[in-house]
Amino acid sequence: MSTSATMDLVDDILSEVYDHIDIYDLVRLRVVSRRWDAIVMDHPNYWRDLFLRARRPGAISFFLLRLSASRQRPVDVCVSFDDEEAAVAQLSEHYSAVYHAIHSHMGHIESLHLHGPVHHHPDIFAVIRHAAPLLKTLDINFFVRPRSESLQQQDISRLTLPDDLLANCAPLLRTFGLHNVTVGARTPPCIAHVTTASITHSHDIYIELPYLPTWFPSATTLTIAGNIVIASGGPTVERTWNAIVDLTLHGAAVRWHMRSLASYGPRITYFDWDLQILEHAHQRLRGTLALDVDATRVGWIRAYFESTVDGLRRSFRKQTGAWSGVRNPRGVTYDLPNILSYRPLMERVVFLSCTQHLLTHLTYRFTPMAALKVVVVVIGVRGRDSISEFLLDAGVQDGRTQKARLVCPGLESLVIRGDTTKVQESAKDAARAIVEMLDCPASLSVAYEGLEAGRAVLATMGFNK
Repeated sequence: MSTSATMDLVDDILSEVYDHIDIYDLVRLRVVSRRWDAIVMDHPNYWRDLFLRARRPGAISFFLLRLSASRQRPVDVCVSFDDEEAAVAQLSEHYSAVYHAIHSHMGHIESLHLHGPVHHHPDIFAVIRHAAPLLKTLDINFFVRPRSESLQQQDISRLTLPDDLLANCAPLLRTFGLHNVTVGARTPPCIAHVTTASITHSHDIYIELPYLPTWFPSATTLTIAGNIVIASGGPTVERTWNAIVDLTLHGAAVRWHMRSLASYGPRITYFDWDLQILEHAHQRLRGTLALDVDATRVGWIRAYFESTVDGLRRSFRKQTGAWSGVRNPRGVTYDLPNILSYRPLMERVVFLSCTQHLLTHLTYRFTPMAALKVVVVVIGVRGRDSISEFLLDAGVQDGRTQKARLVCPGLESLVIRGDTTKVQESAKDAARAIVEMLDCPASLSVAYEGLEAGRAVLATMGFNK
């Protein structure tokens, strides 16, 4: 299409084209003509989702320009002064202009995320004292350096949520998050209908929280993290922890709860557990134990255990970068792969899901898994030729053999999940390679998920050792 023909595009067609252009390319199109500039400024891609990672004055100016273009239309706003030493975070002439502008637009903001250093708290609290009739999501995050020697209790006290939050006018607020923000005993009225809440702390100072099931009278999903002490609800409270359907605990908050695995709601997820927590927990888990474990080439390993206590779901998740450490005789340490050798836990696992990289490189870590019935191997990362990569790792293409084998004498089913674009012959090779890594019965059911008719093909193969 010629330049003149492009210039003559009607406004509706031009606007539809803009639907598929990101913000940075839209800005370049503004210089084509005054007409194009006007259409860009009025297009939702320009003003609807406003994100500011404030590190230089130019980014602030661009954010303020886009915010003004929104006029009174609903917008989502996310502002992050993540570099507290940058000039824009230190000079009030920069950051105050941002907060003042947001304050003036609170009447039409639907989602608001404000992340800044502690000394921004007067400006941030001034913003969230304004009425917000359209606000559905509010997230406030103060950056505090972990183990900061300069941080004192009085500093944390200054970060207490205002009682007149949102001028008691936020009827649509349903999602609410606080990071390094303390709360008082009184619940702001605008919190009454919040269903998803989060209170987390990343510093070492202990924080006392009110009885949260009552403080969030409608919440069914709650996340807690940090060095916290939570007040007791007392014998007369009508709303108990069982009202929180999904409770997620991180770090030190895990220890607060571990005294009673069988209480505080039907579904609980524990993050960042350690040796004592896992040893205590697995003795009380009575349901079927499932393990989802992943390892990547960049050195990360992630483990996710799930079981039940008295019919209540309990999940344990952990991620670490130390996956190549030395075995520890105690079995379970912060070196997560050692958990794979922790017999009291691993001999109870019935369901195992793992990725190709873990199976090809960390099989030797696994202790025998006597109860294992189902193994799911996930092959595929971000569009690469993952099956060929797996076969190369497994030593199939160059004749090498896999020495370490996962001992699972009761295994009944192997499921391979992969890229739907790969051919069936590669799927067969991958299945054979995986079976060679398993010390399991010959009568193993093998299925491949992701290929057309993959299940039928593999059902006829017969994997005899």
